[in-house]
Amino acid sequence: MTCVAPSAFARASYSSIPDDGSNVELVPRSRLRFDDLEAILDAAVTGMGLAWLPCWLIQDLVRDKKLVRVLTDLPGLCFDVHALWPTTPHLPVRVRVAIDALAQKLPGYVK
Repeated sequence: MTCVAPSAFARASYSSIPDDGSNVELVPRSRLRFDDLEAILDAAVTGMGLAWLPCWLIQDLVRDKKLVRVLTDLPGLCFDVHALWPTTPHLPVRVRVAIDALAQKLPGYVK
């Protein structure tokens, strides 16, 4: 099975260290690459390949059985996400709306 990957990754890979201390690296073939998470999600939902997507984006589709988690025996990858914007006396409305939406919606998607 091939994967659907962000176009920024010339080679998508997943590396982890399970409880037994061994190192596991998976390097799936990628025939489709997109610059947009929604496009990657759409491709995965239509069966075009495996996709590595954030839990907050797929949780409803997994619950509704439109997507299935694979490699569940490997630990998940957690990392911090930060929103940065320049200090300015006049923050554009679209930036303020985006920040407010992230602050309101994302906490409900993360554990």
